[in-house]
Amino acid sequence: MSFMLNLGQNLGKFSEKIMENGENQLFPQGSILDNNYVGEDEQKNLNGDVEIDQDIKIGNFPDQIIYLENKQNEIHSLREKTTLNPNWPSFFPVIYYKPDQLSIPFNKLVTSSLRGLIALTFSCVFNLIALNHVDIQDFSYSRSFYFALIQSFAVIYFSYAFSYRLVTCSSLVRRVPFGILYAQFAVVFFCVYAFIGFHVTGFAGIFTILDIIYETNDIYSLVAVSINTFMTFLSLSLNYHTIIIATKTRESLGRRKHQQIIG
Repeated sequence: MSFMLNLGQNLGKFSEKIMENGENQLFPQGSILDNNYVGEDEQKNLNGDVEIDQDIKIGNFPDQIIYLENKQNEIHSLREKTTLNPNWPSFFPVIYYKPDQLSIPFNKLVTSSLRGLIALTFSCVFNLIALNHVDIQDFSYSRSFYFALIQSFAVIYFSYAFSYRLVTCSSLVRRVPFGILYAQFAVVFFCVYAFIGFHVTGFAGIFTILDIIYETNDIYSLVAVSINTFMTFLSLSLNYHTIIIATKTRESLGRRKHQQIIG
């Protein structure tokens, strides 16, 4: 019984000592019982990890520099490829055309666009010749010729600069911008306008043939205007075919990009 009383008194004194001196004095900082105590082995490991991480970060800098230099070289080479130097026709280069630099879908697109441009050019030139053979009473050759000359020059330049050249530059970087479709639709609408062919607008087409049949029925005029109408229809078909190929190429690129994102 006396032993239990002595034990209770000692525990009471021990608790009073904790209250008076505080926990930090009883278990000094850095002792094993300290909550923030870190052993020597753990401290070495922590310092070692920090040093290793710093070595890894510093060691990656040369690789990153090499990677950035390679990307810069790729950009410069891509700019050199997209700088178009005319190479066709050989006697007076106007159009850049190297299908061997392009993959199959882009090769087809550039080839179709080039054919449409050539057909449009021949159609506009032959239209100026056909106007000279139109035999209609109220037909003014000089007025129609000037109208046709101005419109032909404008549409040929538009087709070259905003359709064919844009197709070629975009194909070299494996892209098909939506603006190509806008430009091609504008060329197709012009071909429809020329195919209808009111002679007062400067183009000899379907309605010009009907006027010749109704008024004079001249065989030479009919042959000339009919050939011109056929060439206009050929230009219309080739330029519309370019729209179809451009649309399919855009869809295939979109599917490929979607598969890469999913994969």
